[in-house]
Amino acid sequence: MDNNIQFSKPAGSSFSIGPFEPSETEVITALWRESMKQAIGIPPVHSFDSQAYFLREILP
Repeated sequence: MDNNIQFSKPAGSSFSIGPFEPSETEVITALWRESMKQAIGIPPVHSFDSQAYFLREILP
């Protein structure tokens, strides 16, 4: 999995929140990890693959 995904939202653009789509697991996991890192100032302790598995298989 590519855990080097970068996020940016151009000014004036919009987005919507909808149901989880398994095809978006990599992007959502990367966003989850980066937001956690920015919020608490430390990198995630679990691996990218572990968090992706949690999102896809356990959380639903």
